[in-house]
Amino acid sequence: MIRINRALRLALPLFLLPAAAAAQDAGPPGNGLDLTLGALVLWGESALAGVGDDVMAVPWVSLEYGRFYWIGVGAGFRTDPVAGFEVEIGIRGELESWCADDSPVLDGMDDRDPTIEAGLAITRALPGGFEVAVDAWHDVLGVHRGWSASAALARP
Repeated sequence: MIRINRALRLALPLFLLPAAAAAQDAGPPGNGLDLTLGALVLWGESALAGVGDDVMAVPWVSLEYGRFYWIGVGAGFRTDPVAGFEVEIGIRGELESWCADDSPVLDGMDDRDPTIEAGLAITRALPGGFEVAVDAWHDVLGVHRGWSASAALARP
């Protein structure tokens, strides 16, 4: 099965570079409606033994209005930054999935199907142009009954 989530993480930054450049000329966030339509061709190499590469075409919609957004398979709301913190709540499609018979490594595991997750992200601006971000997501449909979380330090 395709590992869409990983492929999206790799493909989206390249796809959105022109949109990000155009948005810089549009003024501060929250001004008006920003809409981008397009398509992505995703390629995913599986880390599982015996599972080949997958290629998939996916339509793309990016809609931002004020602090609300719908980008790809996720939607949410961003707060205005307060004391350097920005909070975001949202939902997203978690498309990464597998079948237990995809690889011997998965023996004894249940199949994992795509689901919808709800989550919270907090970003903090740091000196020197850096920012730190943490997020946590939970499967709201009970498909895999799990959580995911991440932390990142970046200089955008």
